[in-house]
Amino acid sequence: MVGSASSKVEEARVLGAEQLAPYEYYYAREHLEQAQFEAAEASYSDAAHYAETAEEYATKAVEVARAARRNAGPQ
Repeated sequence: MVGSASSKVEEARVLGAEQLAPYEYYYAREHLEQAQFEAAEASYSDAAHYAETAEEYATKAVEVARAARRNAGPQ
């Protein structure tokens, strides 16, 4: 689950979510970091919870970033 969340956060980063969807992106990133910490501590249920939240917000960040890019159109 952490791997899936990590991939989604990376996808959001590549799409420019740091600028286009900062709340969603940073919320996802912080939860991903916490998930990785919990997994390293062998707290797998906590890690899964944080990873699920990270993936949810990274997905939102991707959606917001894609919508912002569509709406911006050619410059």
